[in-house]
Amino acid sequence: MTFAIFCYLWNGEKIASADVRGSGYLYIGSVRYSLDSAKPAFESAPFAMGRIGRLGEEYDTRYFLNDHLGSVRAIVNQNGVVTAEYDYMPYGMQHKNSSLATSDTNEFRYNGKELQSRFCVDLYDSQARLQGMNARFNSIDPLAGDMPNISPYAYCAGNPINRIDSDGKFWDTIWDVLNLVYDISAATYNHIKGDHEAAKGHWADAGADAAAAFIPFVPAGASKVVKVADKAVDVVKGADKTVDAVKTADKVGEVKKVVRNPHGSKGKIDHQSKVKELTEKAKTELQSGESILQEKKIQVEGSTRRPDVQIIGTDNRTRKVFEAERHPGSRRNKLREEEYRKLQLDQETHKLK
Repeated sequence: MTFAIFCYLWNGEKIASADVRGSGYLYIGSVRYSLDSAKPAFESAPFAMGRIGRLGEEYDTRYFLNDHLGSVRAIVNQNGVVTAEYDYMPYGMQHKNSSLATSDTNEFRYNGKELQSRFCVDLYDSQARLQGMNARFNSIDPLAGDMPNISPYAYCAGNPINRIDSDGKFWDTIWDVLNLVYDISAATYNHIKGDHEAAKGHWADAGADAAAAFIPFVPAGASKVVKVADKAVDVVKGADKTVDAVKTADKVGEVKKVVRNPHGSKGKIDHQSKVKELTEKAKTELQSGESILQEKKIQVEGSTRRPDVQIIGTDNRTRKVFEAERHPGSRRNKLREEEYRKLQLDQETHKLK
């Protein structure tokens, strides 16, 4: 029988994986150290295009070629030689093909996740839980209560081609990509208008959309970008927004004809109306010496989010946040709420009508 031991921090971040002899890996963030010697030794670290690994006394650069789901399909070394190729079944099992290069021992494969083959286990590390190649996770979804009509063990609700579950909790779909298109075009449009403050908000939202969409070419830092957008209802208009932005660039002289949103630069009118409503609600909860901020950076270390409304305590730290959300059940909103919980903040999410 094979045993694998996994160690985690309080927040679920994996810090070690080993067999019963103690052989395995130590993790500091995404940097991996080998536990095969007397003391931990650097093994590999990610960069934007793959991983840099230790090869004796030298360092070996490996470039990953990924598909639309983030799965590694080929690895090229620094000399341009293809050292590994991977073809997958829908849920991560690899095709057996003798014509494919297999000289690389890379363990980051399907969806870019680490295969636990080191421990003779055909499971992928999906952060919140381990993922099998049989369309199932090995444990219940920690957020299963939000999706009672879907099996808590099913991977992407049986649709691994159009969806990807990067953390074992919620999946992302093509809609996140369309949100990204919308926010990039809206940011460009606002820059052309001269409304740079509004553009900043859309760029921030675009970063969050990119992180949510798990697009392979987006660097890991995108997951730290500030405010999560709530414009899923406008997704289908994204392509038209892009065309309009291009047309506007040819008609800069007509910029003055644009009518600004009378309710503010961020979000649609109903969203701004809800923000005003939440501001009034926050005022009723103010204690002596406290203040209110709207759509400003959260005053807590460890986060760069910009809540719609926040109460600032007497210690100058955020005490409570209020969010106006069009789709409270969306993945992005759930991730935001989870982050607030980890920061130990009181929070309220109010659905737009």
